[in-house]
Amino acid sequence: MSLHCKYLGINVLTLVILCIVTTGCKYSYGSVKKVEYGIYGKHTLGYESDNWTVTELESGLVVYSFLGFDSISMSSQCVNVLEIDPSLFSLKFFANENGSTASEVLEEKDAVAVMNGAYEFSSVYVKADGKVFSSELSTTIMKTGVPNWKSDGAVALDSFGHIHFINAIPALMSTPYGSYGKCLEQQRNFYNTCMDAFSSVFSSSPILIYNDEPLGLSYVPKGVVIDTLAYEHPYRHQGSRHPRSVIAMRKDGKLLLCVADGRFPGQAEGFTAHDLTMFLISYFNPRYALNMDGGGSSCLCISDDYEAKLPAVAAAPSTASTASTAVTASTASTSSTASTAPIPKAPSSATGPLKAAGNHKAIICNHPCDSKSWTDHKERRVGSFFYLVKR
Repeated sequence: MSLHCKYLGINVLTLVILCIVTTGCKYSYGSVKKVEYGIYGKHTLGYESDNWTVTELESGLVVYSFLGFDSISMSSQCVNVLEIDPSLFSLKFFANENGSTASEVLEEKDAVAVMNGAYEFSSVYVKADGKVFSSELSTTIMKTGVPNWKSDGAVALDSFGHIHFINAIPALMSTPYGSYGKCLEQQRNFYNTCMDAFSSVFSSSPILIYNDEPLGLSYVPKGVVIDTLAYEHPYRHQGSRHPRSVIAMRKDGKLLLCVADGRFPGQAEGFTAHDLTMFLISYFNPRYALNMDGGGSSCLCISDDYEAKLPAVAAAPSTASTASTAVTASTASTSSTASTAPIPKAPSSATGPLKAAGNHKAIICNHPCDSKSWTDHKERRVGSFFYLVKR
């Protein structure tokens, strides 16, 4: 059986590459029904959300900041989404074997914004500016013994500066979605033989949305008791609430860099893959969305050139940008009893944007908050990032 690798080109150029590799596994993008509902500001559950702040930093660059109770995850959340017009801004890829912080990359590249990228190098395919930094796709996730599941999809940049979302999901598998170690050798062959057309590639998983299909809704099978699984098992990893980073593309070609805080009880609980997929569809309805590295690696920062325009919620939650939402059985099908949505408490020291430590130009929007503090923004050093520059 042949391996057919499909690439969907975006933004003027449509690039279709047919890659044939002799193997026993075929790649396609699943069979989940397409979802067409959802527009920004209008919830799929049927009511308006008051928890958004929308700020245009300049033409082609908009920050959507959510702070408050989210009726999809039924918990408090803090999310920032940077919407980018690719005709005015270029998305670039950066990798460093020794690791960097988002604020360091922003300053080094004189970037407009930076978001963390792929998982640990050993588990994924990483290529930046023509150099391959990692291609082995280790058999297991680090030393956990859990089969590698972290490269089901990828986002790539071609020589024309166009962004592509790539599917590498094996179609022959026992679960609705998720390779979980199936056909790993074929995935290695796929990434090591079909990426020459791209100057930069970050593989990752899970694919949340592909060609309008909400694959993230079925990543974790129903009925799985995730607490009994190893921490790095994909069903526990994606079925638990965590800070998350996502890159997405809307139908109009605009890019989205989305980071959700997490692990902050009562303030920012974090998302499962299922709930984040629903959240994105409900408010932005992207055609493609790929989950990147999350947890303590999640970070979004923006240049302090926009400091005067950034709302406080985008850098440090503030009561000025938050409103309560009453959730009852009549407005949310997931709630069986009436309840009042909690409002995240504004930290006393959070009166404006959080500047990165040292002399960096970065304003931290989302950051690891395992310390249960909005102001303790200790950035983790990671190996790969997306960064944004003006054209």
